[in-house]
Amino acid sequence: MTRDTFPAHEQRAAPGTRVLVAGGGIGGLTAGVALLKAGLDPVVIERHAAPAEAGAGLSLWPNAVHPLRALGLGDAIDAVGLEPAGGALRLANGRTLASLPGAQLAGRFGAPVLVVHRADLVGLLRAALPATALREGIAITEVAQDDDGVTVTLAGGEQLEAALLVGADGVHSLVRERVWGDPPAAPSGVVVRAVVPAGAELAQLEGETWGRGTLFGAAPLRGERIYWFAAAAADQDGDPDPERERDALRAAHRTGRAAPPAAAGRNAQPRAPLHPDVPDAAQPDADHRAPGVHTVIGRV
Repeated sequence: MTRDTFPAHEQRAAPGTRVLVAGGGIGGLTAGVALLKAGLDPVVIERHAAPAEAGAGLSLWPNAVHPLRALGLGDAIDAVGLEPAGGALRLANGRTLASLPGAQLAGRFGAPVLVVHRADLVGLLRAALPATALREGIAITEVAQDDDGVTVTLAGGEQLEAALLVGADGVHSLVRERVWGDPPAAPSGVVVRAVVPAGAELAQLEGETWGRGTLFGAAPLRGERIYWFAAAAADQDGDPDPERERDALRAAHRTGRAAPPAAAGRNAQPRAPLHPDVPDAAQPDADHRAPGVHTVIGRV
């Protein structure tokens, strides 16, 4: 989702113009690289001191690979990504809804589907930015704007001024809250995910399996690994105990007739990354805009 809040005739900034980016995830880092390539002066502000090692696999479809190539990152993404031979969308009873032949997709759209580990993608995006374009380990606490541009206040009181602000600070976006006043995201479900050694049991499940209120997916990664995830819809907050939450997720998959996900769950590492409360941000009306010099990108 992208929402612009300034008229089209004002969107072209002069070379060297400073642009602040709130959030140093994939969206924020990509925005920073794009702004740098456009001749602007981006500063990406990330509240975490360093990228987390934990992460998951991501399937980059051709419409994501093309922009990365345009940013000069084609060789880098090819080096860390793996083009899957295929996959399928299937029901929990094993019925195949659609096959996904990887090579045919590349021929049709001019770029392949690439599966990458999130940490690898974040790493190559960080490497494409100069050190001066990254401020890490500090949070944005306030956002304000006036006729001259935008000012953000950092934890500790430091203030940064810029012509524009890009909010890429996640589903609990401070920029979105301050600029549009949108309500906080509500829980929508639970998910467990892991990267494990490749094996025949998971290899036959590459793609996605859909059950009643459940979803399971698996995709190959470089290094003889497979990324898998299992999710279930929920209408209440997750259990704070990870083991109970994981058991509840498996039970939901059994109820939703997602037998393959339940079996694959046995391959999880004891401390597989667990996200018991998956938020779902409310979607704004098409004309829900605020005057000023902000935009938000990503899942915000």
